[in-house]
Amino acid sequence: MKKENLIIRIIILSVIFLALPFGRLIPNVFADSSDPYNPGTMADDATVGTDAWGSVDNAKTSNDSYASVYGGVGLDTTTYSHYLKATNFGFAIPDGATINGIRVEIERSTKQGESWRIVKDSEVKLVKSDGSIGTKNKARSDEWESADISKAYGSLTDLWNESWTVSDINDADFGVVLSVSLWNNSGGGPASADVDHITIRVYYTPICGDTDGDGITDVVCAPGNIVVGAPDYTYQLTEDLTCSGHGLVIGADNITIDGNGHTLTGKYQSDSAGILNTGGYDGITVENFSNITNFEVGIYFIGSDGSKIRDNTVNTNNPSAMGGIGNGIYLVSSSSNEVINNKTNFNLRGIVLESSSNNTLTGNTASSNWEVGIRLSSSSDNDLINNTLLVNCKDDIDDNGTNSYSNNKILYTIDNNSSMLTFAEVERMKSVNDTVNFSVSAFNLNGGACSGCTTITTSPSEIVTIDSESGNNITGHFTVTKPGIYSLIVTVTDSNGNVTKKNYVFFVDASGSQTTRYYIRSVDTTHGQFAGAHDVGSILLTLPANIELTRCKGWVQNTIDDVPDFPLAILSSVDTHISHLGAFDDKDGWIGIERYLTFGWEHVDESGFAPRSPCYDHTDPNCYVWTDLTFDDLDWAMECPWSWYWLTLKMFFGESGGQAAYYSVLWRSTPDEPSYADFTYEYTTTPAVKS
Repeated sequence: MKKENLIIRIIILSVIFLALPFGRLIPNVFADSSDPYNPGTMADDATVGTDAWGSVDNAKTSNDSYASVYGGVGLDTTTYSHYLKATNFGFAIPDGATINGIRVEIERSTKQGESWRIVKDSEVKLVKSDGSIGTKNKARSDEWESADISKAYGSLTDLWNESWTVSDINDADFGVVLSVSLWNNSGGGPASADVDHITIRVYYTPICGDTDGDGITDVVCAPGNIVVGAPDYTYQLTEDLTCSGHGLVIGADNITIDGNGHTLTGKYQSDSAGILNTGGYDGITVENFSNITNFEVGIYFIGSDGSKIRDNTVNTNNPSAMGGIGNGIYLVSSSSNEVINNKTNFNLRGIVLESSSNNTLTGNTASSNWEVGIRLSSSSDNDLINNTLLVNCKDDIDDNGTNSYSNNKILYTIDNNSSMLTFAEVERMKSVNDTVNFSVSAFNLNGGACSGCTTITTSPSEIVTIDSESGNNITGHFTVTKPGIYSLIVTVTDSNGNVTKKNYVFFVDASGSQTTRYYIRSVDTTHGQFAGAHDVGSILLTLPANIELTRCKGWVQNTIDDVPDFPLAILSSVDTHISHLGAFDDKDGWIGIERYLTFGWEHVDESGFAPRSPCYDHTDPNCYVWTDLTFDDLDWAMECPWSWYWLTLKMFFGESGGQAAYYSVLWRSTPDEPSYADFTYEYTTTPAVKS
């Protein structure tokens, strides 16, 4: 993409993102900042106001000597000061950096601060490099106080409605002006405003790599830097990087980022990406990372064409909060790219294409992602070839139907219903010589009905009788002749060689029932469930050693991270005993259990009433309410460890139907008074039957 078209592309992308179901535009998180710089030049500027500042150089440093102005003499009189102008800060931001934000601090006071003499900001504006005054007024509304207090204006992402270059910031004329209003209602002496110190801090993202365009690395990249270079330049990592914000930001067309076997590790920073290309740069290659992990998105491209993402591992990238993204590899409005031989595991979603076309996904593995392995949303004419989706919670890949698929494998999805196979749930507990009836439907991976595509067997081997086959719908039965664990194995192979396989477990002559106590814990999970934030936690077999709180604004959730003694089982009931705090304005809440983990309330399978708290102080044990609930008649088949890991308990306060009321909610667990849930399940002590 030509850069002269980038402004148009950004406008288009802004419109697109209004409709994205699970994405948002990640801003360019700052990577560096200057120290607070002192002004080299102070002046009284009579452009505005009537009252002149005196001793202006006293505001160069914090020394209890003041630049001062007096005004407002007379009864109910308001006057305005000249500008106190601070410039020549001596910034030396490196060439090529992107300016992200500007923060001004003014240490100020008024020595006549009685109620009949009031000083307030009138104008706080930046001075541009040509000496003109900016239009954005950051004046605060609060009154000045009698003690010296530093007040901040702007932030790390605030550009004061201006576009800034490095030369603008480094120019001696760059600075800030302050004008104040002075009101007097005493008829006596004037009101005064005193400024002890003015500083400016600039937040920016430096460039790195081939900064002079000769194809050779001259600046080693630090986390968050913008990588630039001449066409066909390769930046190769020489060490692992740990990143507070973004990992590396793409800043030029036709460059390669070679991980060289190293890792990029984030800190679950909101809106962070391991590799970020939201500037629409084309011809980018990202390759050979041993892991890109703990970001909100692992690799994030917007508006990129003709790029390659290959031979990377991108694991455990999850939303930092409700509404976050959580994709391993994420392409938006991007075309003609190749995503090849990547591993995307333990993310919310493994690989996502959003509003993208003519891309090729080949040889990727997406495993144990807690929503889907691959998803194509509003995307068309993409080719998926030889990809493997393994033990993901769901596999609803395509919402369009115009993409092509060949030789992909979708294996052991946790949800009983998948893109290529649906299964009508039946009773899983059986006795020897019982008949197991089943009903399944088979589909092509592109969504159409698939007739003659299904193979059905059992382990141990029994005779499977097909009772009817009508189009893609098959009903049949088999007889269990031995005690132990049986699997109904259903394989669907469509005409393009796409395969899905799922085992449905049955328990014959179950000989045991057990109740296992799990404890509500605030520690992170370790098996691919969402982790890294205060509003999610784990459900473990061990007691907490200290007081632990799981908390958020509207709802909290905890997922199982230990499997019980007999993980192949039928979960019949869950009894909860939970200490919680939540709800203002007479709003009650709910505690629920969800079979397949999602990041929200709307898919909770079972829920029960949770009363509001009598008070709201999380440090006061008397404010917490104990709620006991029973969720019974579940009959959920737990067919593998991930059936347990995806199981979650949630608490929600606010309006029903999943609309968060945004009142803080907590549940609490202590060593002496733990919150817990008792899981009751049936199992067989006979091992899996051998033929």
